[in-house]
Amino acid sequence: MTYRPETMQARLEVLRRPDAGPAALVGLVGEVGDGDSAVLDSYLGAAAGAYTAEIVVDLAGVTYLSEPAVRILDRFARLRAAEGRRVHMTGASPRVTALLGPVAAGATWSGPSPVPAGAPKNGAASGPRPYPPCDVSLIRRAQRTLVARYGLDGPLSALELLRSAARRYTVTLGPLAAAVVGTPPPAPGAAHWFAPAPTRVPAPALPCAPSPGPGETLTRAEAVAAIRDAACALMDSELGNVQVATPGGVLLLEEARGFSAQFTDHFRLVRDDTSACGRALLDGMRVIVPEVATHPVYDEDARRVMLTDGVRSVQSTPLTAPSGRRVGMVSTHYPQPRRVHTTAELGALDRLAAEAAAWLEWHHETVVRAALEDVHRQALLRPGADEQVPA
Repeated sequence: MTYRPETMQARLEVLRRPDAGPAALVGLVGEVGDGDSAVLDSYLGAAAGAYTAEIVVDLAGVTYLSEPAVRILDRFARLRAAEGRRVHMTGASPRVTALLGPVAAGATWSGPSPVPAGAPKNGAASGPRPYPPCDVSLIRRAQRTLVARYGLDGPLSALELLRSAARRYTVTLGPLAAAVVGTPPPAPGAAHWFAPAPTRVPAPALPCAPSPGPGETLTRAEAVAAIRDAACALMDSELGNVQVATPGGVLLLEEARGFSAQFTDHFRLVRDDTSACGRALLDGMRVIVPEVATHPVYDEDARRVMLTDGVRSVQSTPLTAPSGRRVGMVSTHYPQPRRVHTTAELGALDRLAAEAAAWLEWHHETVVRAALEDVHRQALLRPGADEQVPA
């Protein structure tokens, strides 16, 4: 995810640090003025949505911070500290440090940035790396479900369970929360959520993704990002996204490329068929929209958001797994109307969609279910948890 106005540049990515674990990085360059506050807030919110234990705010290229920006940074650091997460602010010049003042009691300050060697330092990312925020209401529903089911002492205990399992199994919190809400509950008094317990079978091939090193496994975030980038390359598009279908048939945005925060916020959850992706999921068939401005598939809100982002045509292809279940959607978008798709492009996209769907179904049936099993097991060990699990 990158943002490049005249006064401020920003980027968001997740650092893979073998010595310290993953960290979400927000890198800022230039003057962060009053008009940039909403963008800064969006980037920090997206970093929080990555649900890593540490968040790095790299201020090495910042020359000015407005008072609203300082307040946003202060609030962000305090909220993350309350969650038990580390916020690492780094690289601020003496002038910026003076502007910050006594900001962010929950933040750790340092000089050099903990960014790996070779990572971009000038605000320009090596490629778009957006992490759209997961829907807060979905996570809250999962929290309420766990509190009611296990008699936990409150939503923070439930959030800690979710976050612990998400880290342990390298899944993002949004899909895990959706699985908690949409998966049939464990039997009353059962020691296990699933019977028999999920079996970890080898993952199907996903040729578009990088091969993991010895002893490593491909994470969901890496897989979905690779699917997104491969679709954009095959379809000659700078704009694309991947959505994953929840057990309840809702599309959850997991990876997007080239869109504004307004776009990713609007489409982070798609519950109906008032867009190309929603209609494609409902019908189980690819939907091609030659002209967004006039196509009847969009309601007015969705049309306005698309046109504001400069999108004039789009294709959405369902990800249908070998079992026949629709597990997600891959879409590419274009600034020109009536984009013509060749037979070769669509054939290659169909092959990618089949491979992606097989991998995502495997991930849900093995990794996500194992994470749910972990949530159940840890919940039963919590002080105050009910001995009998309600249905």
